[in-house]
Amino acid sequence: MLFMSGAFRMSLPFPVALAVLTKNAQRTLPALLQRMAPHVQRIYIGDTGSRDQTIQIAIQWNAEVFVLDWQGFGPTKNALLGRVQEPWVWVLDADEIPPVQTIQQAYAQIIRDPSLCAVSFVRRHYVGRRRFRWGTLKPDRRIRLIRKDVCRWTDVPVHEDILCNGKVYVSSMHIDHWTASDLSDFIEKNLRYALIRQATRSSPKRFRTLRAIFHFWRDYLLRLGCLEGRAGFLLACTRAYCKFLENTSVHE
Repeated sequence: MLFMSGAFRMSLPFPVALAVLTKNAQRTLPALLQRMAPHVQRIYIGDTGSRDQTIQIAIQWNAEVFVLDWQGFGPTKNALLGRVQEPWVWVLDADEIPPVQTIQQAYAQIIRDPSLCAVSFVRRHYVGRRRFRWGTLKPDRRIRLIRKDVCRWTDVPVHEDILCNGKVYVSSMHIDHWTASDLSDFIEKNLRYALIRQATRSSPKRFRTLRAIFHFWRDYLLRLGCLEGRAGFLLACTRAYCKFLENTSVHE
């Protein structure tokens, strides 16, 4: 099913679009669309069953909104990517917002090097208004701007990634990831992802308790999550427990 309220177009150095998979994304979607609308020719939203104002918000920003069947994150994002007409596309989550300078520098790099097929960025993670620098939410790197003819999402239900058949520019530019409204929201979100992955596992992994302990030790000590205080401890515990769930089979 498709809802449309016109297509957003403006003069850009090359054809580029924004594609976002959504479900109940009204908390962060307005800020994302406000930031990206002046910098893309078209906005594509793939909604998987929102019960809030997500679709209405998208239509207000002249997005093309597709109601998609849920197949897991990777396959559903590929289904949305298949509807994009522009050769270049931002593949952002609804809670990821690049600064204007990041957008402009990424475009400049693509113009300088036409052989590029993707650009990767540093993600800075926030819970509420707090930015985390250490531990579980230490900054990481993700590809978020791709040439769609040579890139696609991995076909996995959760923790999907981008596969590229070509040159990727590894930039120092950052994207702000507003991952959760508070710690409770972060915990609920990660438990939901862990259960999705657990449901796809036919048999449990060996040493899953040791794996969970390792993840806690890595996030809290090796990645210096201890410097984040009580929040760092709670995030490390959450990640460790979610790893335990992911490695457990529902068929046990």
